[in-house]
Amino acid sequence: MIDSREERRYLGLEEAIDPVAGHIPSAKNYFWKQSLNEEGGWKDAAALRKQFGELHNADEIIVYCGSGVTACPNVLALKEAGLPNVKLYSGSWSDWVSYKDNPVATGKE
Repeated sequence: MIDSREERRYLGLEEAIDPVAGHIPSAKNYFWKQSLNEEGGWKDAAALRKQFGELHNADEIIVYCGSGVTACPNVLALKEAGLPNVKLYSGSWSDWVSYKDNPVATGKE
């Protein structure tokens, strides 16, 4: 599972939109802008494969953000990196925290 939000939101240090700060337990943080080069364009496929190297053996990758919008660039970047089973959690963090029994993690895991 990939959290595409800025690190401060992932860590639970701040949350400007939702009532609960943190991330889904076991999610890795890959801020969506990390898939861009210095000029603001997409990194090439080789750079993206390197960036997402630890995920190449994953059976499935679910990507989320705050509301499903900024997760989309990571979905595209993961597919460009050659990872085949990538899915968007369209409800994302806003949906996750709407269920009071869902666990929430803070800090680095």
